[in-house]
Amino acid sequence: TDACAAVVSAGEVLEHVPDWRRAVAEACRLLRPGGLLVLDTLNDTLLARLVAVELGERLPTVPRGIHDPRLFVDARALVAECARHGVSLEVRGVRPELGGTLAWLLRRMRGGDRPARTEPRMVPTWSAAVLYQGWGRRGG
Repeated sequence: TDACAAVVSAGEVLEHVPDWRRAVAEACRLLRPGGLLVLDTLNDTLLARLVAVELGERLPTVPRGIHDPRLFVDARALVAECARHGVSLEVRGVRPELGGTLAWLLRRMRGGDRPARTEPRMVPTWSAAVLYQGWGRRGG
């Protein structure tokens, strides 16, 4: 059903979808006027490829090959695509909080994992070059 959702969330999804534009069109189609779209994804930059693939996938807790850099989503292209579908999207850079991430990695490497409350938080950062969050409302 069109325009049936007050909120559509696509967290850590778009960078795994071969046709992200189609996924965004569908998310926007579901939003009712005034509805909120919230997402995050990896940016289509050399730095994102270095951090997420070359460095990130060398960590013992990240599966090799989980990221295909050809699927990373340019932030400007995403903003434009959302606008085509009536959603005014704003983006900001985010990153895992450093201390919590290191503690989480150490626990995982030792073979244990704590409940979700101890997982690293995402915090805003000055650059959207690697990972970014978007949010916007559908016009009405």
